[in-house]
Amino acid sequence: CGNTKVVRAVHTLLSRLMSIFPTEPSTSSVASKYEELESLYAAVGKVIYEGLTNYEKAANANPTQLFGTLMILKSACSNNPSYIDRLISIFMRSLQKMVRDHLNPQSTPGTTETNAAGTSELVILSLDLVKTRLAVMSMEMRKNFIQVILTSLIEKSTDAKIVRAVVKIVEEWVKNNSPMAVNQTPTLREKSILLVKMMTYIEKRFPEDLELNGMFLDLVNDVYRDENLSGSELTAKLEPAFLAGLRCPQNHIRSKFFEVFDTSMKHRVYERLLYVTCSQNWEAMGNHFWIKQCIELLLAVCEKNTIVGTSCQGAMLPSITNVINLADSHDRAAFAMVAHVKQEPRERENSETKEEDMEIDIELAPGDQSGTPKNKEQAEKDAGNQLHMLTNRHDKFLDSLREVKTG
Repeated sequence: CGNTKVVRAVHTLLSRLMSIFPTEPSTSSVASKYEELESLYAAVGKVIYEGLTNYEKAANANPTQLFGTLMILKSACSNNPSYIDRLISIFMRSLQKMVRDHLNPQSTPGTTETNAAGTSELVILSLDLVKTRLAVMSMEMRKNFIQVILTSLIEKSTDAKIVRAVVKIVEEWVKNNSPMAVNQTPTLREKSILLVKMMTYIEKRFPEDLELNGMFLDLVNDVYRDENLSGSELTAKLEPAFLAGLRCPQNHIRSKFFEVFDTSMKHRVYERLLYVTCSQNWEAMGNHFWIKQCIELLLAVCEKNTIVGTSCQGAMLPSITNVINLADSHDRAAFAMVAHVKQEPRERENSETKEEDMEIDIELAPGDQSGTPKNKEQAEKDAGNQLHMLTNRHDKFLDSLREVKTG
């Protein structure tokens, strides 16, 4: 039936019927233990098998013709995921052909866009039906599913919805650590293949899709937080993706990655400086301002509400007034005569308030060459005022540093 409303109505009816009266296992000789439903369930199995076979054998079949077949199959699998096991071979061949048709659509004027959207929905539905059936696949079929079908979609699909569906499936596989799921999920090597492909292609092909990039980075963050995967080959391969998380424009994702980054090393400035300059390879972030991440890593170890100071007092430079005080008495007297420097810095701060906003001419010239010549006394007075303002500002600057906090 080509009417989508009728197909969806049949899907709803079969889903409820099969939830109340489940089908028998594939090893059973009958489709249902209820005699009244035997012929109906047998007909359902026949329709699904013939629909997949006809599509797989047809040279120019349109994937949208599988809509009815896949909706009926979804009804059968909704309460019995193992129902598809009896059709796994023909289903996987049909799925591979469907993916080829999606990646290389037939150009038909006026229907290309509609067919592409319909094919995408069917590919997502098919992936959802088979994602938990890896245990019943042969080695060749399993390899083909992961390394051909899924990787091709990541590398070549132009539909972000399909790539999101693949990311979601891989996320379920990564997070499912139950002993019962060992045979139902890919091996660590197979997960690594898919994650590395995503790392290589998602940001490059969909740079503006914040939702898709956020989904992938959340998955990477989960990998680094998983104690079972800590220090594994997978985390080493995903290091460029982790660095991408540290520069993510989405603040909540970037914060999650920095939290992992911060807890991965000791809170000592020396060790972090050594890590930033010697241990970490920043090449993956070469096109970005990665110094920001280094500074954030160092500032994270600072004690908040603590006055900034030096660990070694001998490294501090003396102030101008201290230098003056260290001079000989004859030199101090000569300097005081010229600069009129008062010994109380607090009194100097309260005087000459208007002069603080003026631009200071550092050059102590005897006068302006272009103006009227000044006598020696006036030139010395001007020089003294300038020195006075310099030392005053320097004192205020040193006092302001005592108020600076680290947080």
